Amino acid sequence: MKNEIRLLNPFTQEFKIVTIDEVKAFVGVGWSSIIDSLIKDLFTLGWNGELHQVKEKFGGLRFYIGPGSHDIFERIDVAETYSYITCEVCGNLGVPRDSGWIKTLCDEHAIKYKPYELTLFITKTSELNIGPKKEITNFYIRK
Repeated sequence: MKNEIRLLNPFTQEFKIVTIDEVKAFVGVGWSSIIDSLIKDLFTLGWNGELHQVKEKFGGLRFYIGPGSHDIFERIDVAETYSYITCEVCGNLGVPRDSGWIKTLCDEHAIKYKPYELTLFITKTSELNIGPKKEITNFYIRK
């Protein structure tokens, strides 16, 4: 069927028909418009609807498909590049921010993802025979 998105299950290697909303659920709602326009444009360019994975990685959108033309892959590159200036939470202008996990966020949402540094001590390592006592710093958590 035309304009049908078929998502690959990496474990079974079988495809499942999914909606655009199911595809958008893999990333923050701030990137919804990027994915909406991307999928629309891909079908216009002749995409067969075969989708392997959608995710956020290193603060940017990743959109992996099966076979496609040069124009299709260029359009995906544009969307992935645009994600680096779009807040993943709200869709406003954002920048990649490193808080232990790189996310592209606007100033408002960057405050909510501010890292909290903890210092952890591993003790009694000699009793466990796993090496000398170590100090681990820069361990981040998010509220």
